[in-house]
Formats: sequence, structure tokens, C-alpha cells
Amino acid sequence: MIAHVPRLPASSAASIDPNLARTVIKLAEAKDIEPAFPSRVPDVPVNSHFKPFTKVDIERAKKEWREKKARQEYEREKEQQNGDKEPKLG
Repeated sequence: MIAHVPRLPASSAASIDPNLARTVIKLAEAKDIEPAFPSRVPDVPVNSHFKPFTKVDIERAKKEWREKKARQEYEREKEQQNGDKEPKLG
């Protein structure tokens, strides 16, 4: 039967014993050894100018797109009424 082995906390480098863990970290730094488990990348944007889209931004873009399509349709109909028999694709 396999004995239950307790897992290390996520913040622990090598041992539950904080003194041993600090010693291992200092030794790894002194020897320039990469950690076995690289630190997790934070969930923050890398670009400092990053601005996530909001619902308002999406609604504004949808409204602009609909208005653009309506203008194109209006121009197409206007051209057809003026005698232009072939509608422009766009």
C-alpha cells in the first residue's frame, strides 16, 4: 500500500521547513540554477497601455458598423435609381 505523502505548499521551494527552503533558494541563486518549477506569470497585462474592451466599446463598434452598412446600402440604391444598372459590390 502506498503511504500518503503530504504535498508542499505552492509557495514552498523545497521543504515545509522554512530554514531548509531558504537555504535551497540561496544556494540555487548562488549557483545560478533555474528553479525546477518556474514562477507563475502574473495575470496582469504586460503592456502598460493595455485597455480591455468593455461592453460599451463593443456596442459602439456594432452601432458604427451598422451605420456604415446602412450608408453603403443607401448609396447603392441611390446609384441604381440614377440609372446605374449594375450595383457595386462592397
